[in-house]
Amino acid sequence: MARYFYSLILYLLAPLIFLHLIVRGFKSREYWYRWRERLGFIPKINQKNIIWIHAVSVGEVMAAIPLIKNLQKSFRGRTILVTTTTPTGSEQVLNSFGSSVKHFYIPYDFNGSINRFMKCINPAILILMETELWPNTINYCTQKKIPVVLANARMSLKSYRTYRSFSFLTSPMFAMITLVCAQYEDDLKRFEALGVSRGQMIRTGNIKFDVIIEKKDRENAAVIREQLDKKTVLIASSTHDGEDKIVLEIFRNLRRKFSMLVLILVPRHPERFESVSNMLNRSGFSIKRRSVDKQFSEADVILGDTMGELKSLYGVSDIAFIGGSFIKTGGHNPIEAAIWEIPVLVGPHTFNFSSVNKILEESGGLKTCASQNSLEIEISKLLNDPAYKNKSGRAALKAVEDNIGALSLLTGKIEDLIA
Repeated sequence: MARYFYSLILYLLAPLIFLHLIVRGFKSREYWYRWRERLGFIPKINQKNIIWIHAVSVGEVMAAIPLIKNLQKSFRGRTILVTTTTPTGSEQVLNSFGSSVKHFYIPYDFNGSINRFMKCINPAILILMETELWPNTINYCTQKKIPVVLANARMSLKSYRTYRSFSFLTSPMFAMITLVCAQYEDDLKRFEALGVSRGQMIRTGNIKFDVIIEKKDRENAAVIREQLDKKTVLIASSTHDGEDKIVLEIFRNLRRKFSMLVLILVPRHPERFESVSNMLNRSGFSIKRRSVDKQFSEADVILGDTMGELKSLYGVSDIAFIGGSFIKTGGHNPIEAAIWEIPVLVGPHTFNFSSVNKILEESGGLKTCASQNSLEIEISKLLNDPAYKNKSGRAALKAVEDNIGALSLLTGKIEDLIA
């Protein structure tokens, strides 16, 4: 009964859902396109036993890349479908895999849309990355005996409280999931409290620790690093509105003492590239844009306004600040910076990556800065003391290396369900 009520509410909210797409489209026009896919109208895929992986946006897609590559090796000839929710996620799938996987937007959780979509793909399994749960989609899979795996699953305290508030709807949904591959023990406990039995769960660790630096990442990083010569590079990645100004003010203050310091600023969302560029152009610094410029030797600030290059830009850098942590967004993935053996700094709001940050912080590779002033002080300390900076960088890398292994365990569990 609860799910039928949910479906009714969802249909009543449909005008607002599409109004949201229209509004988002004024910042990123890609939201105005491919609406048919969001309603389940896609070309029929004639292959059988399709492996369906859903990753909401860029972060989830990046986490899924090693898993997808493993499954491509294990199941040669099988079609892999990767769905996303956002245009940036879609772009990342196409950039990473081209035509080697099928790709569509996931349909909204309307019964009609799900039915249309499923009849066109007939999946053998559904793998949901991290925590992207839709009651009607999961119910359809259960009715058709399609295994549902929640991969690299995490459950923050905030999300847990939200799901608990709607337990009349979510508890039956959680009970339908075939396998939850959770990152940490806290995640397991919260999933269990939400209705997943212990027999349906396993702790795998976080597959993001299994990230590797590709050859192309090293080559791209080396080109820019050579141009910057002996300059010291601070990167502020995945910044949100309000954080760019904080970082720029800190950079301005530090440049008075550290004249060879260069800033790489990478906004989280592409629709903000132009507004951040305009802000930087008013700063008085020499600004270069990664998307249009080829020479960076004279740059004071480099705007990272491309997709899929963040890992390479970490390779150019000496110190990393991870954004989304000075506002209540919950932070972003620090591991891609840590694998380059550089110190990692974050603000106080990191609830989405609390377990990862705890591992890195306890190793000495990450520092949480409670305020703008404390962030500036910590960066200054790292710049003043190369030995301290190098020690922090080595600790960050070691923490990553010590936590590798989740990918192999997760792949094995999925292979068992598919075989």
